[in-house]
Order: sequence, then C-alpha cells, then structure tokens
Amino acid sequence: MGHLPKTQTQLYSEIGNRFYVRASETDFNNMTRSGYFFGKLVQNTPDGTTDSNWIIEVQAFDNNTGWTFQRAARSSDKAIFTRIQDNGTWSDWEVLARKSDLSQNIIAKTFNVQATVKANEGYICDIPFTVPDGYELLDVVDTYIQGTPAALCQQGIVEDKIRVYIQPFYDGTGGVYVKVLFKKKS
Repeated sequence: MGHLPKTQTQLYSEIGNRFYVRASETDFNNMTRSGYFFGKLVQNTPDGTTDSNWIIEVQAFDNNTGWTFQRAARSSDKAIFTRIQDNGTWSDWEVLARKSDLSQNIIAKTFNVQATVKANEGYICDIPFTVPDGYELLDVVDTYIQGTPAALCQQGIVEDKIRVYIQPFYDGTGGVYVKVLFKKKS
C-alpha cells in the first residue's frame, strides 16, 4: 500500500516532543532557552518575513542569561541565519554563505615563479600580481614548492607583489606556487 505525501506542517506535528519542540514564542528575541524548535515566528525574524516556518537551534548558558546563540533556517529553502545575544543585546542576523554564493564572490588565482635554491640559504622571491577589476585582495592561502627539495615557506604581500621566503633543506630547482583569493567588492 502506498503512502500519501505529507505537508511540512503534518511532518512537523508528527515530530512532537521527540527532538524539535513546537515554539511557543512568536518573537525570536524571546527564544533564549536552549533547545531545538520549529514553528511560525513573526517578530525579529532573520529576513523580515512574517509568514515562514522556521527551524531554530538555541544555545544558552544556564549561568549566563545574557548570552544566547541562535541558528535559524527557513523550512522552505537552504538559507541559514545566525546571531548572538551578548549582555542582553542582540547582534544583527547574518546569513551563512552557501558554496554557490562563494563561487560568485570569491575567485582564486595561482601565481608562480621558478627558483634555484641552495641548502640552508634563505631565498626571497617576489611574484607580481594585479587585482582583477571589481575585486579586492582577500588572502594568500597557499604556498607550495614543486620540483624542489623540501623547504619551509612563508609568504606575505609587499605592495603589489607576493613576497615568498623559502628556506630549503637541499639544493634544487623548481617552481614556487602561491594561491591568492580575491573578493568581489561590495
């Protein structure tokens, strides 16, 4: 015998008190007791909507009633929001970035330079780069040496160059590769 599809409300009502508890509050600001809740909250919502069902996680310390963490997800999509209450004051809601959001706002470029290094002699190389139009530098996230003996690497930004310091363990020649992240300007 087949099963009839159920609405989200029917599914939530079957959960009962097993894990998620139906929220007795309608205002997010009053959700300060630790637990997992669901329901239609209409005040102080993460995105201003007043007609959405929410799944809410609340973490609070018993010994500090002025600190609360909330994570809320609308039941109709993947948007997840977080905020904290510290000393009785709520922070603004922040939406967590989805992987699809990141690919639109952050780009990575890899730069390289060839280097010949001698054991136990430090080597500094500068790799020039330009920031793509409409972006700003976010971080230098990865430096590695390929084809050279094992070495220690450190990197940083000096003006419009990536400065890489290499301390090799053995003589050798190879490429120094640096991955840089750029963030779309807001």
